[in-house]
Amino acid sequence: MKMPSGKITKMAAASGGFTLLEIMLALLIISIGIVSVVSLSRTNLKGLERADDQIESSLRAAAKMREVLNLPSFKNKSWSETDEAGYTYEVTIHEIMKERTDALPVIMNEITVTAFWTHGENKKRLTLKTARVFFRSES
Repeated sequence: MKMPSGKITKMAAASGGFTLLEIMLALLIISIGIVSVVSLSRTNLKGLERADDQIESSLRAAAKMREVLNLPSFKNKSWSETDEAGYTYEVTIHEIMKERTDALPVIMNEITVTAFWTHGENKKRLTLKTARVFFRSES
Protein backbone atom coordinates (compact mmCIF):
# COMPACT_ATOMS: atom_id res chain seq x y z
CA MET A 1 0.00 0.00 0.00
CA LYS A 2 1.47 3.27 -1.14
CA MET A 3 0.85 6.50 0.71
CA PRO A 4 1.03 9.92 -0.81
CA SER A 5 4.18 11.79 0.18
CA GLY A 6 2.20 14.47 2.02
CA LYS A 7 0.83 11.89 4.42
CA ILE A 8 4.34 10.52 5.25
CA THR A 9 5.56 13.98 6.20
CA LYS A 10 2.52 14.57 8.35
CA MET A 11 3.00 11.19 10.02
CA ALA A 12 6.70 11.89 10.80
CA ALA A 13 5.87 15.29 12.21
CA ALA A 14 3.06 13.83 14.25
CA SER A 15 5.31 11.07 15.69
CA GLY A 16 7.65 13.72 17.23
CA GLY A 17 10.89 12.00 16.10
CA PHE A 18 14.06 13.50 14.64
CA THR A 19 15.20 13.08 11.10
CA LEU A 20 18.59 11.60 10.26
CA LEU A 21 19.78 14.99 9.01
CA GLU A 22 18.91 16.66 12.35
CA ILE A 23 20.74 13.97 14.30
CA MET A 24 23.84 14.25 12.10
CA LEU A 25 23.86 18.03 12.43
CA ALA A 26 23.58 17.78 16.22
CA LEU A 27 26.46 15.27 16.32
CA LEU A 28 28.57 17.58 14.15
CA ILE A 29 27.99 20.52 16.49
CA ILE A 30 28.77 18.41 19.57
CA SER A 31 31.93 17.04 17.90
CA ILE A 32 33.17 20.55 17.08
CA GLY A 33 32.60 21.55 20.70
CA ILE A 34 34.49 18.53 22.05
CA VAL A 35 37.41 19.06 19.66
CA SER A 36 37.61 22.72 20.71
CA VAL A 37 37.68 21.83 24.42
CA VAL A 38 40.36 19.18 23.90
CA SER A 39 42.44 21.58 21.82
CA LEU A 40 42.20 24.30 24.48
CA SER A 41 43.13 21.79 27.18
CA ARG A 42 46.20 20.73 25.21
CA THR A 43 47.26 24.36 24.75
CA ASN A 44 46.76 25.03 28.46
CA LEU A 45 48.86 21.99 29.37
CA LYS A 46 51.70 23.23 27.17
CA GLY A 47 51.46 26.63 28.82
CA LEU A 48 51.56 25.06 32.28
CA GLU A 49 54.58 22.98 31.28
CA ARG A 50 56.41 26.10 30.07
CA ALA A 51 55.51 27.95 33.27
CA ASP A 52 56.71 25.05 35.39
CA ASP A 53 59.98 24.96 33.45
CA GLN A 54 60.46 28.71 33.91
CA ILE A 55 59.71 28.55 37.63
CA GLU A 56 62.11 25.66 38.19
CA SER A 57 64.93 27.39 36.31
CA SER A 58 64.29 30.64 38.19
CA LEU A 59 64.45 28.85 41.53
CA ARG A 60 67.65 27.05 40.57
CA ALA A 61 69.31 30.25 39.31
CA ALA A 62 68.25 32.13 42.46
CA ALA A 63 69.67 29.35 44.64
CA LYS A 64 72.96 29.53 42.72
CA MET A 65 72.98 33.33 43.17
CA ARG A 66 72.50 32.93 46.95
CA GLU A 67 75.33 30.41 46.98
CA VAL A 68 77.62 32.86 45.16
CA LEU A 69 76.61 35.76 47.44
CA ASN A 70 77.60 33.66 50.47
CA LEU A 71 81.14 33.15 49.17
CA PRO A 72 83.80 34.49 51.57
CA SER A 73 85.79 36.24 48.83
CA PHE A 74 84.67 38.42 45.94
CA LYS A 75 87.68 38.70 43.66
CA ASN A 76 87.15 39.30 39.95
CA LYS A 77 86.60 35.87 38.47
CA SER A 78 84.28 33.71 36.42
CA TRP A 79 83.56 30.01 36.28
CA SER A 80 81.12 27.46 34.96
CA GLU A 81 79.60 24.39 36.59
CA THR A 82 76.86 21.85 35.95
CA ASP A 83 74.50 20.44 38.58
CA GLU A 84 72.96 16.96 38.88
CA ALA A 85 69.79 18.06 37.03
CA GLY A 86 71.73 19.10 33.93
CA TYR A 87 71.61 22.86 34.48
CA THR A 88 74.84 24.65 33.58
CA TYR A 89 75.67 27.87 35.41
CA GLU A 90 78.08 30.56 34.26
CA VAL A 91 79.04 32.86 37.12
CA THR A 92 80.89 36.14 36.67
CA ILE A 93 82.06 38.52 39.40
CA HIS A 94 83.70 41.78 38.43
CA GLU A 95 84.22 45.20 39.93
CA ILE A 96 82.01 48.01 38.66
CA MET A 97 82.05 51.77 39.19
CA LYS A 98 85.75 51.61 40.00
CA GLU A 99 86.31 55.30 39.22
CA ARG A 100 83.52 56.27 41.63
CA THR A 101 84.65 54.02 44.48
CA ASP A 102 88.46 54.54 44.28
CA ALA A 103 88.37 57.28 46.91
CA LEU A 104 85.90 55.35 49.09
CA PRO A 105 86.55 52.49 51.49
CA VAL A 106 84.11 50.30 49.51
CA ILE A 107 84.19 48.17 46.39
CA MET A 108 81.16 47.44 44.24
CA ASN A 109 80.97 44.13 42.40
CA GLU A 110 78.47 42.96 39.85
CA ILE A 111 77.53 39.29 40.10
CA THR A 112 75.97 37.61 37.07
CA VAL A 113 74.56 34.08 37.12
CA THR A 114 73.36 32.62 33.83
CA ALA A 115 71.59 29.26 33.89
CA PHE A 116 71.48 27.13 30.73
CA TRP A 117 69.26 24.07 30.28
CA THR A 118 67.60 22.04 27.57
CA HIS A 119 63.86 21.52 27.41
CA GLY A 120 62.96 19.02 24.72
CA GLU A 121 64.74 20.25 21.59
CA ASN A 122 65.05 23.84 22.84
CA LYS A 123 68.09 25.28 24.57
CA LYS A 124 67.10 27.90 27.10
CA ARG A 125 68.83 30.38 29.37
CA LEU A 126 68.06 32.71 32.23
CA THR A 127 70.35 35.47 33.52
CA LEU A 128 70.24 37.03 36.98
CA LYS A 129 72.34 40.05 37.95
CA THR A 130 72.93 41.81 41.22
CA ALA A 131 75.51 44.09 42.80
CA ARG A 132 77.22 43.85 46.15
CA VAL A 133 79.00 46.60 48.01
CA PHE A 134 81.48 45.71 50.73
CA PHE A 135 84.40 47.31 52.55
CA ARG A 136 87.84 46.98 51.00
CA SER A 137 89.06 45.27 54.15
CA GLU A 138 86.54 42.46 53.53
CA SER A 139 87.94 41.64 50.11
